[in-house]
Amino acid sequence: MKTSLSHSALDLVARATFKKTAEIGFRHAQENLPHMTRTILDLPKAEGSHGSSAIVMSAGPSLHRRESVQRVRDLNYRGTVVVADGALGACLRAGLVPDYVVTVDPHPTWIIRWFGDPDLARRADDDYFRRQDLDPALNTREHERNEELIALVNQHGPKIKVIIATCVSPNVTRRCLQVLWAARNPLSIVTRGPMTTFWPMRQPRPRREPSRTWETCQITVPAPISTSLSMNADS
Repeated sequence: MKTSLSHSALDLVARATFKKTAEIGFRHAQENLPHMTRTILDLPKAEGSHGSSAIVMSAGPSLHRRESVQRVRDLNYRGTVVVADGALGACLRAGLVPDYVVTVDPHPTWIIRWFGDPDLARRADDDYFRRQDLDPALNTREHERNEELIALVNQHGPKIKVIIATCVSPNVTRRCLQVLWAARNPLSIVTRGPMTTFWPMRQPRPRREPSRTWETCQITVPAPISTSLSMNADS
């Protein structure tokens, strides 16, 4: 049986999400501001078979129960693959390197775990990843799995474009920069509106100032979009 939420219920969820994340999201946007040099509209258009179709995968139990990643890999799919941050580890472990990874949550310590957290051993104990079902592989042997994920992201990260909300924790920003710098790959970080984009490029481009301030970008986001920006960030 299909169910749907009313517009008023959706608006309530959006307002509650904004109230919960606005303060930390704005603070993170300020810290990320030096890295905002381009807009998401500057992303190069996909060419050939990459531009003909796309598959988008989010994280969740069905991703693993239905072996969706393995099926896409075995099909030798040639279109564009876009994944949520929580699905990145499952893709890389299965040998599927996505074209884009999207991350928007501002939580200060959780989101970086999807990219492999270099500082995990120094963080306070948190049972979130032992409880979550987005990537069950991280439920046990946390530190060992984290080291494996760090290695995978370091290896494949320079080939992946990462679309990052300006409100994400700066530790996620630093992690992405670290991966690309380690590969000696020039990086541009882009923003206008609520999204920041990183992508590897062959030649560095000159920095240009954002055409609008982060405050304006965030405030003009429609309420329904703020619902999707329930982020995880690190101070």
